Amino acid sequence: MAIKIGNNADEVAANLAAIARRAASPEPQLKIAAEELRAIVDDTFRESTSAAGERWPALAPSTLLRRALSRGGKRRKVRKNKSTGYSVGVDLGLSNKAARNISNVKPLVDTGRGRGSIRVRASGRTVTISTDAQYMVHHLRGPKPPRRAWAPVIDVGGRWMFDTRGKGGAWLSATKDRLKRYVLTGQVS
Repeated sequence: MAIKIGNNADEVAANLAAIARRAASPEPQLKIAAEELRAIVDDTFRESTSAAGERWPALAPSTLLRRALSRGGKRRKVRKNKSTGYSVGVDLGLSNKAARNISNVKPLVDTGRGRGSIRVRASGRTVTISTDAQYMVHHLRGPKPPRRAWAPVIDVGGRWMFDTRGKGGAWLSATKDRLKRYVLTGQVS
């Protein structure tokens, strides 16, 4: 029985060089990861929950009233009621349908400005999630306004950390596996 050993050093060197290039710039795979992260962010708005599955706090009654008044509702003045004495109230001046729409408004989706300000992009070796609406950062931190985590991140002592619970953790794990596969084989998935 004979064993042949060939010299394939050039092939090995070429494969190692390709691996080094992909490791230095995994952007093709990270672009897919950025799209998946954007889908997670979109889910948080649609479901009014964090990526970890925590339900967002409901809107405060004062916020709902302000929205109602901005949609054509009117404040009612103090009136004397013969049977009950004085009463104070608000006449929203809205149709039943409009009143239902206001009471069913989800947090952070009323105008779409905050959601529209969110950018998820891949560049070089990084996936970045950002917003240019400062109040959206306040919602990530809480407590005023209440914490409504629209991105899988948490503020730990003034430093942003990736939240590995729920969808965020699943995304991170899958992204790591896909990056390994991409670097070793060149396969984008």
